Amino acid sequence: MKCFFLIILLFLFVNCEKKEVIKPENKEKVIEIKKTNMFEKVLVVKFYTNLVGHRNFVYDLSFSKDGKYLASGSADKYVKIWDTKTWQNIYNIKNEYNEIWGIPVAFSRDNKYLIIGAYENLVIYDVNKNFTEIKRMFAHKKGIQSLYISPSCEFVATAGVDGTISVFNIQDLDLVFSKKCHENEVWNICISEDNKYILSGGEDCYMKLWKFPTLDLITNIRYHELPIEYVRISYDGNLLMQASADSTISIWKFNNYQAPYKILRGHIGSVLTAVFTRDNKYVVSGGDDDKIYIYNIENEEVISYFDLHYADVMNISIDYENKFMATASRDKTIKIWQLSYE
Repeated sequence: MKCFFLIILLFLFVNCEKKEVIKPENKEKVIEIKKTNMFEKVLVVKFYTNLVGHRNFVYDLSFSKDGKYLASGSADKYVKIWDTKTWQNIYNIKNEYNEIWGIPVAFSRDNKYLIIGAYENLVIYDVNKNFTEIKRMFAHKKGIQSLYISPSCEFVATAGVDGTISVFNIQDLDLVFSKKCHENEVWNICISEDNKYILSGGEDCYMKLWKFPTLDLITNIRYHELPIEYVRISYDGNLLMQASADSTISIWKFNNYQAPYKILRGHIGSVLTAVFTRDNKYVVSGGDDDKIYIYNIENEEVISYFDLHYADVMNISIDYENKFMATASRDKTIKIWQLSYE
């Protein structure tokens, strides 16, 4: 009888282990793509490879503009640098702080610097000297939620749990401007491609547009009734986007803030991240339903969705050539996707 129970326990153990193995090819959902004419090309996303190495959730991702590197920041206190030719982990940067905190990361467009938010400290590294640390300084009490380097490579902006947005000179991390911009935590920020505006969203449910770098308020929008998880400005500067915990994404035309231009629906639960593709035609989003959605902005339709991750999709980054996309998750993995137009 004891032998029988041992066999049963062994069977259950083996099957529990098997359940943790995710087979991407069995979890891809592609919706029939509708073309308005036979010459139209549409975005096609295909799983490429899986990056494993972090020991806690992966919070943020950034591709270098020259296409050589992908940086990932995790709650395991590590920033990992991945070679985009081999997708191998080539550098590891450990940070010391006492909290379980995801690390925001960003490469400067001139390929010179990597800047990270190591809990309360802003840290800058020299990319061309094997990611050696140049300087670190205190930025936000209780933690940095988001950071964004201006396309001009002059400034880095940070958003904090303290409700402030701060702007630092990228050369020496001297503070240029700082302002209490939201009543509660600021969860995400984005600087426009022309370096003139910064968009913010946060726990207070507001999306706010500011002049950059002076942080003079232009407009604030309260449309969603739940917090704003992520914000983005389209690459052509014509659209503003906010992803909300209410499971929807609202898109607004620049200088038209009376009502949303488009509403994108699909997620069940909070939309944690959402980005424009570089042609400004599509939005890719991730949420706490573990899914990735691809939307056609013009007709507000979901053209495909993917269920590869088995925990919250925390961040999405698309490379500058619009060929690869990386997704980060609470499942401790990064997934790489190929983008094409067919």
